[in-house]
Amino acid sequence: MQELQGNYESGLVLLSLVVAMVGAYISLDIAQHIARTSRDMRIPWLFTGAVTFGMSLWSVHFIWVNALHVHIPILENGSATFLSILPVVLASMVAFYMINKGVITYIQVFLAGVIISAGMIVMQIVARTALVMPGVELRFHAVYLFLASFVAFLLAVGSIRLLRKIQQHRSRLRKIGSAIGLGIANTLLYYIGTKAMPIYVRDTKVFTATPFSDNTALVLNVTIMMTVLLAAVLLLGRVENLSMQRLAYYDILTNLPNRRYFIQKYDDLLKGTAKQKGVISCILFDVDHFKWINDTFGYEAGDEFLKQIAKEIRDHAHPTTVVARLDGNRFGLLYRKGKTVEDLQERLESIQESFRGIPFDLGQLEFRPTLSIGASMKEYDNPSYTSLFSHAERALHFAKGNGRNNIQIYNKDIHSNEREHQLLNGMKHAMKRGEFSLYYQPTVSAHPLHYRRAEVLIRWFSEELGQVSPGEFIPLAERSGLITELTEWIVRTALIQLKAWDKEQASIRQLSINISAIHFQYGNVYDLMKRLTDEIEIHPSRIELEITETSVMKNMSQAVATLHQLRELGFRIALDDFGTGLSSLNYLQMLPIDTLKIDQTFVQDIAHDTKKQAIVETIIRLAKHLGMEIVVEGIEENVQYLLMQSYGCDYLQGYYFAKPMRAEELSAVYERNAAQLV
Repeated sequence: MQELQGNYESGLVLLSLVVAMVGAYISLDIAQHIARTSRDMRIPWLFTGAVTFGMSLWSVHFIWVNALHVHIPILENGSATFLSILPVVLASMVAFYMINKGVITYIQVFLAGVIISAGMIVMQIVARTALVMPGVELRFHAVYLFLASFVAFLLAVGSIRLLRKIQQHRSRLRKIGSAIGLGIANTLLYYIGTKAMPIYVRDTKVFTATPFSDNTALVLNVTIMMTVLLAAVLLLGRVENLSMQRLAYYDILTNLPNRRYFIQKYDDLLKGTAKQKGVISCILFDVDHFKWINDTFGYEAGDEFLKQIAKEIRDHAHPTTVVARLDGNRFGLLYRKGKTVEDLQERLESIQESFRGIPFDLGQLEFRPTLSIGASMKEYDNPSYTSLFSHAERALHFAKGNGRNNIQIYNKDIHSNEREHQLLNGMKHAMKRGEFSLYYQPTVSAHPLHYRRAEVLIRWFSEELGQVSPGEFIPLAERSGLITELTEWIVRTALIQLKAWDKEQASIRQLSINISAIHFQYGNVYDLMKRLTDEIEIHPSRIELEITETSVMKNMSQAVATLHQLRELGFRIALDDFGTGLSSLNYLQMLPIDTLKIDQTFVQDIAHDTKKQAIVETIIRLAKHLGMEIVVEGIEENVQYLLMQSYGCDYLQGYYFAKPMRAEELSAVYERNAAQLV
């Protein structure tokens, strides 16, 4: 027998070296990428790196076979050739698995080196046996086979070490040098492999006159392979970029864009609007009482709640509208459709109304979420647009301070800090100047219409600022700490007026006084009410204190104890604005309540809304079953009055009967009503 000899084409040998180096470089780059990729993308990158490294190892063998020029036609068994890829790819997966481990021992590196080198050698053996040549046989040379195995082991261990080292350094030169070293070692391995597995010819008749070589398949296969590998790396990189971009610019919980995206689009839209001299609105939403939901029912309930909120906001967005979750329970919207403040107000009212119609159920709790909304609108004819977002934030802050569940569109006369300072300074002197006054709105009994009660309301007419809305100065009083002093003035003045009516033998028997949530939580309401009723000699049973659900949420047990103390003195307790915010049936059984006041939002359009009719009728029946009296606010039409009367409501309040009025006007109205009843 004669050993088959031939010549290697130098160009193809150089090509094998280049392919080995390029494959090593791509593998090292992927290894470096794995260290800084996200957890979700780590496995795809590991798989791609292993396939790339394994294919580069296999391709060197494939090129070497085609680089050999012999006088025998060389064919390959396609299935066996394909199977020869698997051992080295699996071995590469072991290598990339090892680099992804936090800490590895020398024993683990040794065992991995053995497995990887075995994969390389098995790949060479399978690939050599896949060669189809007539009249030849494959033999093994023990010394070269051992040497090839040793080189493969060194290459495997070196690959693991280099792949891990590259993860810790970002030097391009180090990466290039490592790729050259791995490429040379890979090429050397296959050169030794050909020596370890020589081919012997049994019959020299198979020789041809000229050396056999066909490089067409080689060039085609190598081109396809490298193209596929590079395409796979580029595609995976693109997928990861999209994934990272989504993580960077989108909120994971709601799938809405996040604050970064919102600010970026905000800048883009403002610049575009400035060029077009168009109108743009910035709208900020805060979900009211969200912290209470998290604290009471846990973060999972809060997350589900935010998903529902996000879906509803998304449904209200036009294709050109930018919607985002900015942080926590705050959402933002950039809007370019409306041309006037009236358009914007109408749109915001539509959004707020739709939220009131979303029931959120959690165990025994059912409530309808409310939004505090701050917005700003500008028409741009110059690039000075940086204040739009801050104006919306200021308006939102005002909306939250104004009792939540309301809309504020920025107005510099109302929402600027200068306005707030003016109000604060004016309020400090208003009581001394006699600028505050009390108005009274009648509360009418439904069967029959009888005027006996009234709700106390405060008004402020400033010499400097003119008429100031309670919705503006009361939240400021709460924030500044003036609410305690203001409440005492309201209670004292109302009790003195009630005492004066008694002397006149007026028919006004009871007054309802609103107690601020802040004052109820932090001021000593019990001591204040006891001291003033004793001082002015008014029996507590003639005073009804109106509180809201916000008053009791912070510390339920303390609130219940305070309310019991007040009731023991004789004061009546009313739960105001029931049906808004976090209205819970639990409150009705936990709190010592005498009167339930149903918010006017349930009365609006009730004549045409059967759902509202059913809800109001059910609440009235339930409250009566619990021994409470019912007051319905916001009666403005005869049909509303008739419906409430048919439901068995006890008391009604609204412009249909009377607007808030001064004490002398109220006395006259009540006397006329008393005369009609006689």
